[in-house]
Amino acid sequence: LPKPVQRPMPPVFMMVTQSDASVEFAAKNGLPIILGQGPDWDDAKRKLALYRETARTAGHSDADTEAVVARPAQLKMIHIAGSSKQARAEFEQGLMWYFQTSSNRGMFGFNVEPQPYDYYLNHRSVMLGTAQEVLDQIQEYQEFTGIPGVVCWFNCGVLFGILKQSKPAEACFRTAIGLCGGGGDADYHAYLGRALG
Repeated sequence: LPKPVQRPMPPVFMMVTQSDASVEFAAKNGLPIILGQGPDWDDAKRKLALYRETARTAGHSDADTEAVVARPAQLKMIHIAGSSKQARAEFEQGLMWYFQTSSNRGMFGFNVEPQPYDYYLNHRSVMLGTAQEVLDQIQEYQEFTGIPGVVCWFNCGVLFGILKQSKPAEACFRTAIGLCGGGGDADYHAYLGRALG
């Protein structure tokens, strides 16, 4: 296999969800972590403290441990619209379609029994609203948990269909494509066409 061009090699992150054992394994081995959606804000904060404690017990220096815990992130479903009411209404179909499959609920660390839409909103694994409201939620999350990164998941379930109906959603998605090196109508429509099959 070809070797990575980047030097030093790109960092490897370990995904953790509900299991404390996965956090402990990562900490003992000095691996940075990304949390799945399952841990709520309180549990995410607790897992970061568990990581610190386990790493130090395993003999990692405070400096090395702090360098690693300055890099974690958590996966969050994000939807931006013209108002929080619009974002909430637009996102429901895609999220509920995705989580009607029990394996998807379990994979992200949620209760495997079917849950209503408000369960996911109250859990705060989903961030919805205007761009400013979502930014405020992300900042509040970072300050509360101490976790600096958020992995933004903009395309949950059948959300691509919404892009045809919502100018704020389309603008948000076009911005994301631009950040990934694309841009313009051709890239947007090509990506949307591939996504929708």
